[in-house]
Amino acid sequence: MAHELVIYGEIKDGQLKAKRPDLRGWKDGPVTLTIKPKRKTRTDPQNRAWWSVVIPMIAEELGYDHHEHEMLHYALVEKCFGSEWDDRVKANVPKKRSSQLTTVEFSELYAWAQRVGAIEWGIVIPDPE
Repeated sequence: MAHELVIYGEIKDGQLKAKRPDLRGWKDGPVTLTIKPKRKTRTDPQNRAWWSVVIPMIAEELGYDHHEHEMLHYALVEKCFGSEWDDRVKANVPKKRSSQLTTVEFSELYAWAQRVGAIEWGIVIPDPE
């Protein structure tokens, strides 16, 4: 069975402060430990504003039904951040996923949707509260 372990901690005065994980059940052998700064991903209020304001407004203007909102969401994220060729599946794939955006990147997505909404579709999307 493949395992993955996430250990949360912090660096203070050059030392790693973290809880010691319970590794019982792990097979003896080499492992790889990677430490990287924690990214602050989108907030719940950002996500709620996107799904309750931006997506419904654009969907209504463009004629998307409620069950098509997710499709519209993916199209907007790809339109904002672009796509890249994946030779494995022989198709363009989005460069970013909204769930992995930082708070700053998600703010950029929202502001982008406001600009595009106004310019391309005549929609005035309000600022998030």
